[in-house]
Amino acid sequence: MGRRAARRAVTTRAHRRARLRVRLDRARRALAERPAAGGHPGDPRRHRNLLSAIRRRDQGRLRRHRHRCQAGRLTSLQESTVASTPPPPPGPPPPPSGYPPPSGYPPAGYPAVTVASADPAPGLQYAGFWIRFGSYLIDVIPIGIVGGLLNLRTGTGFSCRIDLNGASVCGGGSSYIGSWLGVLILGVYWVLTWSLLGASLGQKALGMRVVNVQNGERIDIVKALIRYVGFVISAIPFALGLIWAGFDPRKQGWHDKIAGTYVVRPQ
Repeated sequence: MGRRAARRAVTTRAHRRARLRVRLDRARRALAERPAAGGHPGDPRRHRNLLSAIRRRDQGRLRRHRHRCQAGRLTSLQESTVASTPPPPPGPPPPPSGYPPPSGYPPAGYPAVTVASADPAPGLQYAGFWIRFGSYLIDVIPIGIVGGLLNLRTGTGFSCRIDLNGASVCGGGSSYIGSWLGVLILGVYWVLTWSLLGASLGQKALGMRVVNVQNGERIDIVKALIRYVGFVISAIPFALGLIWAGFDPRKQGWHDKIAGTYVVRPQ
């Protein structure tokens, strides 16, 4: 199609040139035969000027026509180039139906597990060994006094004597009732105050709180009971589990580690 348009443009241009030559020849003959004013032959200079004007006019027309032909040739060449350009290759085939289509989002998985920080809240710090020992004395001394009074009230005691035959006889099994009763009272007191108030009365007097390691909140009654059982276990081997709080980075005794708690106080 582009070649046909180019041939047509060339043929048209040749025809126009031929017609231009014919017109120029006719104009020369007409000027040569035309008489000048007064019946004398025309002035050759005037004839040349007229021929030059006709030639310039026709050349301008020819030039404009040539520009139009070139523009049409370029357009036809572009169309032929576009028509001859092969189409782009097809894209990759879609994935099989057994696989999900790709997407810009990552596949859904398990939700991220948020691990609570074991550090105390801002403005708080771990309570050391000696301040905790002071709160322990504040809690234990009144209960110890109550237990001693119970021992005196029941008249219990532990004694040994020697009979007439020289054999030693020891008695007073009921002397331990007051001691175990004091331990029971102390346990109930600590479990209730830790779970309901967040600290015992001795700890509150010194500005301390018992909190959960996972969220820094007050512990429930189950954790409080586990903490007290761990306290008894920590006190059995020479109170080693209680003294451990003085060397631990988080100031935790064995009972704190068993129950997942720590004691904090204001900075």
